[in-house]
Amino acid sequence: MFQKSNCMVLCLLFTILSHYCFSQSHSFILSIHIKHIGSSTLGIDFLSENKKNLENVKITKLGNENYDVTGSLEYPCAARIDIKNRRASKYFYLDYGNQSINTDFDSLRNPIIVEGSNVNDEFIKKFLVALSYFKKKDEGWLTTHRSLYERYSGNIPAAIEDSMGTIDKRNSEIRDSLIKNYAISNPNSYISFWVLYEFFYRYGYSKYYDIGFNGLNKRIQSSFDGINMKKRLINSRRLLTGNKFPSMLLKDTLDRRNALDTFLSKYTLVDFWYSHCGPCLAQFEQLSRIYGKYHSKGFEVIGISTDKPLYTSDWKKVINDYNLRWVQLWDINGEISTGLSINAFPTNYLLDKAGKIIEKDIDLPRLEKFLAEHLK
Repeated sequence: MFQKSNCMVLCLLFTILSHYCFSQSHSFILSIHIKHIGSSTLGIDFLSENKKNLENVKITKLGNENYDVTGSLEYPCAARIDIKNRRASKYFYLDYGNQSINTDFDSLRNPIIVEGSNVNDEFIKKFLVALSYFKKKDEGWLTTHRSLYERYSGNIPAAIEDSMGTIDKRNSEIRDSLIKNYAISNPNSYISFWVLYEFFYRYGYSKYYDIGFNGLNKRIQSSFDGINMKKRLINSRRLLTGNKFPSMLLKDTLDRRNALDTFLSKYTLVDFWYSHCGPCLAQFEQLSRIYGKYHSKGFEVIGISTDKPLYTSDWKKVINDYNLRWVQLWDINGEISTGLSINAFPTNYLLDKAGKIIEKDIDLPRLEKFLAEHLK
């Protein structure tokens, strides 16, 4: 009995000490030199939402084009340089200790080299290599699409655009599959975690992100950001094809609360957008034409704005300026959409009359083709 009690005490002590060790913060110093930055203000955006992971972060300007960023990390973290009102860099990966970045303004959109960061070295030398097959296919797609855009003076025929959209989705699936494979092969890697986290945040739920996350070690999964991602993955599964779209109670332009379900038709497109989103506004002319053609046959559109209260008048102005005749609702500050990991805009969901999800992010040429086949 005495030995068993001692064993239990030792196990409990080990668990406490392990948690204490893993939760300790480690200081870092990041020296940044950016040529041709001018007098712009430099900021650092962190992907982490863990305030403890970003204790005492301070940016000090040392002179022309030189900065020191100091602080402490509980675990390695993804970050990016933000040149205010001009340009943000790609994400790089901070480790503990002394690190440095030496680049120029025009190179911020290239992968960032961070001297002294083993985690960032893994990203450059290992992860990007693992993703090279997708990168080649994606560059080929971009070259072809750019050529088509020039050939048709910006008005690519719907059938060709639809075909290009299908290829793009296939390429995205290749990318997500490669990210998943990397995570499973490197379960102890913070690169595995942060790449999954970034792409999930950017594009929303994917079965590959889910599988990849579940392949990571328990220490990463149980970190603050790991727990946060797990919760969002669970919420996002509600938006899988075949599931019923979540119920929402949202205000309209007259400040009245409406249940989204009450507006469903035979087929309904739920479109998430906001008033200062260029791609969102660019779709309205074509979507208005499709709406006018199929609304009387059983097609509805529900626009859901994620604008902040500051932009209420901008939201209403866009509705008037673009003559948006369909249902307009307001997810204030994007609170509901953020909880469902809808962070890219526009994002849409095509629903049937029962509110079940048929397809996510259907492009407009494909939508028109679908409606032509199903609403005779």
